[in-house]
Amino acid sequence: MELVIFQSKSYQVKDGFMEFAISKYDITPKFPTYMEGYGGRNQRSTGVHDSIYVKSLLIKNNGEMVLIISADVCMISRELSDQLKKAIMTESHPLKEENILITSTHTHSGPALQTWLMHEHDEAYVDYFKLQVLSSVKECFENLQEGIMEFSSGETYIGMNRRQKTEKGVRLAPNPDEEIDRTLNVLIIKDMSGKIRVIVFNCSCHPTILGGNNYLISAEFPGFACNELEKKHEGSVAMFLQGTAGDINPAIISKGKDYRESYFTDVEFTGKILANDVNHLIKYGMKKIIPSLACNMKEIYLPLGEFKIDEFNRMVKNEESYWKKYGSNILKQIEKGDAPKEIPFKIGLIRLSRDIIIVALEGEICNDYCRWIRCLDNKTQFIIVGYSNGWKSYLPTKEILNEGGYETTVTYIWSEFPGPYSDKVQAIVLNAIKEGLSSMNMNT
Repeated sequence: MELVIFQSKSYQVKDGFMEFAISKYDITPKFPTYMEGYGGRNQRSTGVHDSIYVKSLLIKNNGEMVLIISADVCMISRELSDQLKKAIMTESHPLKEENILITSTHTHSGPALQTWLMHEHDEAYVDYFKLQVLSSVKECFENLQEGIMEFSSGETYIGMNRRQKTEKGVRLAPNPDEEIDRTLNVLIIKDMSGKIRVIVFNCSCHPTILGGNNYLISAEFPGFACNELEKKHEGSVAMFLQGTAGDINPAIISKGKDYRESYFTDVEFTGKILANDVNHLIKYGMKKIIPSLACNMKEIYLPLGEFKIDEFNRMVKNEESYWKKYGSNILKQIEKGDAPKEIPFKIGLIRLSRDIIIVALEGEICNDYCRWIRCLDNKTQFIIVGYSNGWKSYLPTKEILNEGGYETTVTYIWSEFPGPYSDKVQAIVLNAIKEGLSSMNMNT
């Protein structure tokens, strides 16, 4: 059932010039804080390895605007994302929801922004995070300047499929034989003197080189890649947009059929590899693009499959208190008839030019969605961004739902759903994206 479809707006600039602003604000915790990304952590952070940031990019063409916000955190809930958007839209900024993209780099070494299951968060840090996000947006509106956009697309090999198929089923382990989408998109914005001021890059890979035994705050490899790019291109701000990394882990930590112990040197090395891949495209592959902004957002409902009552009964018998509580709460919902049968899911489309479109998807998207989305229009370059405008759960493909494994079970183990998604969700999501693209084309 579709809830909301916002009207698309567009504006073309024949000469390719536009206005832009980029800001970068520190969001590093000033005190020990709960971290997010691994369920086994049992204490607050013990220090900071490297600073984390929120970066805001504002693009404007004759009144039509696009605001992209990317933060070095694991995830931003739908509730927090909506709070930030409401605050942005009420602070004299001429923006609507469809014009705003809020996403996270998905580092598993960042501070928690919400409490769920065994994870806790510090409200004082969340308040600080909100303040820094809104400050970064305010700075953008105060510092617009003319510029030119350029774009290129290539590949990076930092990631590897993590769904290892065995006789006993699928385990979370390296699978180098599985083909993945290795697309690396790079968007740069130059000022009128020709100096690079903005570097936006997008690919798909979990920032999980550091494991759950790490208690130092870190932006992980995306942060190191940004640092390398900003050193190379003085005066620029680099922004990472995480892709469909649901079933993709860093290749560097694979060792045969398992993952090896990892270190910060691995994080730095992977960041440098990614930065080198970006710099190669900047040096050899960039092409000027003519801005043609359009924004479209819709909210759909995704059906759940069979409720996992037996699984929740087992949780109630677990010795760990949080599993007991979790299983009991879900069973009570099912008994009362209050358990959800479908889950809301947001899809945002942001057109940058006639043949470059950002597809922003809520939650943790499995990698094959990239392939199917690109097949919807082979004349368009898609920048596919996950973890956008909220986080509900993983979004598995039909194949993964039928195979089982972590990306399927985590839906109801961690996300407070009474069961996994129905295998119909892939077709529903792709059809909704297709309709959004058609609507955008018809209204421009």
